[in-house]
Amino acid sequence: MVDAVPEPELGAALVALELVDPRVRPVWAAHWVAGGLGGACTDELAGLRGDEPEVSDLWPEVLAELGAAHVVARPRRSAAAWCAQQVVAGRRDARWLVRVLWPDDGWGGGDGDVEADDVVHVLDDLVASIPWRLSTHPAGVVLASAPTSSRASGSASSTPR
Repeated sequence: MVDAVPEPELGAALVALELVDPRVRPVWAAHWVAGGLGGACTDELAGLRGDEPEVSDLWPEVLAELGAAHVVARPRRSAAAWCAQQVVAGRRDARWLVRVLWPDDGWGGGDGDVEADDVVHVLDDLVASIPWRLSTHPAGVVLASAPTSSRASGSASSTPR
């Protein structure tokens, strides 16, 4: 599954925290240009492959064109919801989330950027947005997410029914 193109400030935070491949920046720029955002630098970045040195040179200028700061003041706070979505989607585990958000000691260390309550609220909102269903299994009741469109189209589900 491909992640949605982030807003520029989130993109800046994800790049600063090294949570995404920096070569994705031209792809994001192309989406922003298609959405009517940016200017000449954004257009130029959108035309690159991603591995050229110009990508890093253009990045601060692109962010400025889009009204985002190149240096995000609290990058972990900006990226907290995205990180939580990675865990809920099964792309990363909770240990990764803790290491990213609290790099020094696991809870409350680091740059003091994210409080545990912030992540708990984000995860709670994400879990609440998933359409859950109950199903029975010989071992008991199983709480499972409802079938997605890919499951409904004939893919086998690993969830007991």
